Amino acid sequence: MFSNIGNKIKGLAVFLCFIGIFSSLLAGGYIIYCAFSSRLPNLLQSLSQYLSQYLPYLASDEAANLTLYYFSTFLVNAIGNKPELSLMITGLLVIVIGSILSWLGSLVLYGFGQLVDNSDIIRKQLSNKTR
Repeated sequence: MFSNIGNKIKGLAVFLCFIGIFSSLLAGGYIIYCAFSSRLPNLLQSLSQYLSQYLPYLASDEAANLTLYYFSTFLVNAIGNKPELSLMITGLLVIVIGSILSWLGSLVLYGFGQLVDNSDIIRKQLSNKTR
């Protein structure tokens, strides 16, 4: 179970990278799907319920509300008051940024697995020299 742990950590990093990229694709695709279907009000209502239920400090934080307000106002003004287009851009950003963050996170974990492998190799070489 604990033998060859470096390769197991590296395998976990690859697995988590693929899961993160797949979930980013699903989430972004769902946002884009909702933008061009009649589910747009449902998506916005679900998002506001999620934020108020799981992040109550965000709903009560005045600075966060102002930040969200100004960001949404910027998006609406930049796109020309078309929520479908802003949601499509948001979906694409979720896909791209989520995939990049999953890859970067897996690089750190993979590097740690490589470090464990290298330290095992060094330990074996040093134990062979002392004998």
